[in-house]
Amino acid sequence: MEVIKKLDEQQVKDFDTDYIEGKDWTDLKEYLSAFFPAGVFCFLDIGGGNGVFCDKVLASFPQASAVLLDNSEYLVALNEIRENKTIICDSVENVTTLFQDKKFDVIFLNLVLHHFVGNSYKSTYQNVVNTLNNLRPLLSENGVIYIMEDIYNGLIFDGLASFLIFTLTSSKRGAKIIKRFGANTAGTGVCFRSEKQWKRIIDKCGYEIIKEGDSHQFRFPLLKVLLLHLGKVGMKFLWLKKK
Repeated sequence: MEVIKKLDEQQVKDFDTDYIEGKDWTDLKEYLSAFFPAGVFCFLDIGGGNGVFCDKVLASFPQASAVLLDNSEYLVALNEIRENKTIICDSVENVTTLFQDKKFDVIFLNLVLHHFVGNSYKSTYQNVVNTLNNLRPLLSENGVIYIMEDIYNGLIFDGLASFLIFTLTSSKRGAKIIKRFGANTAGTGVCFRSEKQWKRIIDKCGYEIIKEGDSHQFRFPLLKVLLLHLGKVGMKFLWLKKK
């Protein structure tokens, strides 16, 4: 796997939040209760950041245990210490080594896959594929993966919006200009994908989608829609299991 680019400290501070709230959180709790009626499960929160989401799960399921993994020293330092929560400051590239003797009932990927950016669009794609492939052996027999992702469908050509946004945000030369347009990852890059693109990757990596649903929908000014070739844009959750 190519080295995943790391956000700088100022960029990281923009992600000191919790995105799984409201109906998304209610739905997630219901699914967890259905999957694990006794409330006993072990989960891995990849890119868990400040730990707010992780702590919410543990508060709702006190018999569960958690491992939070994040490569930001700043965000990891914000975590609340709990007996049933292990905090690891490291990169997802190292999951095979870190957890070679560990199995998880749930693995959470909350709005992180689009940040696994490499030096090119192709290597960024491969980073995501490698990550999902590396996670498969870490799942317990009936283990599941929960993905919450931003979905950027193209207006006419399905993958064009994804490629344009990656190209613009990963350019260091135009970083200052791109940042003025609201791209907080300017200079490092971000790689949103369309629903079809995500589902092709999921299938290729040996998973099947057992549940899915739409979350928020986003609207943009017409100029941005045309310049970035934006079709339907929003957030979506997907529950996966191994084929």
